[in-house]
Amino acid sequence: MINDIAKNVVDYGADPSGAANSTTAIQAAIDAAANGGALYFPPGTYLIDSLDTGLIESTWYFDQATLKANSTVSKTHLLKFQGRHCNIYNLKINMNFKTNYDCALWWYNSTNASQFNNFFGMEIRYAKRGIVYGEFPGSTSTALAQSENTLFGYMAYGVERPFLSNHSNGVIDLESCTLSAQNQDWSSGFDTTINRSFQALAGVVNIKGTNKALAMTVDCNSRYVNADPEIGTMIAVSEAARNIVCAGGIPSAITNCLNFGNPYNPE
Repeated sequence: MINDIAKNVVDYGADPSGAANSTTAIQAAIDAAANGGALYFPPGTYLIDSLDTGLIESTWYFDQATLKANSTVSKTHLLKFQGRHCNIYNLKINMNFKTNYDCALWWYNSTNASQFNNFFGMEIRYAKRGIVYGEFPGSTSTALAQSENTLFGYMAYGVERPFLSNHSNGVIDLESCTLSAQNQDWSSGFDTTINRSFQALAGVVNIKGTNKALAMTVDCNSRYVNADPEIGTMIAVSEAARNIVCAGGIPSAITNCLNFGNPYNPE
C-alpha cells in the first residue's frame, strides 16, 4: 500500500477536515520527504497559505485530496515547485476564488535546474492564474534548464489564465491538457477579455500590441474518415471552419496535421 511506504501528511499534523490551517504541517512533511522520499495525502481538504518545495526529489500521491487556498494577504503562489526527478499524482488545487494570489502553481527554480518531472492528472480550480512556468511576466528567468518536464491531463476549471510559460531555457510537454479559460462558478471578478480562448469551440489568442487575434481549432472524426477517407476529410474541414466562425474568426488556412495513411496498405 502507498500509505505504508510514504510519509503521511496527517502524521505531521495536517488536518484533512479543512477546519484548521495545514500549511506548517504539510511543509514539514515535504521537507522530510525531500531526498528521494514519498508523500501521501489522505482524502480530504487541506487549508494552505503558501508552500515551497525547494529542490526536492520526491513522489507525491494525492488520494482524493485537495489543497485549498486560505490566505487573505498577498501571495505569489499557493505552491512553488522547484524539484527534479519528481512524480506528482492527482494534485488538486482549489484557489477558492481568491484574487490575492498571483498563481496557484509557480514552477521555477532560480538556483538549480528543474528537470525530469511529471505531473499526472493535476487539477486547478477557481484561480485568476493557474500555472506560471518560469518567471512572472515582466521578469527574466535564469538560463538554468527547466526542461524534460511533462504535464499529463492538466485540467483548469474556473481559471482565467490556465498556463503561462516565461523561461529562457524552459521546455514542457503538455499531454491531454485543458487550457481554455472557463468562468464556472465565479459570481464576479472574472475577466473574459484577458484570455479569449474562452468557452469556445476554437481557441482565440490575442496578438500583443494589436487589436487582432488568431482563432485556431483541431477537428477530425476518425470513424468518418475510416468509413470514407474523402468524405470524412470534407466533414473534418467543414466542422473546423464552423468552429472558427462560431468563435468570431474567418477560416483562412488549413493543415492536414501530417496524418498520413499506412504505407503498407495501398488503399
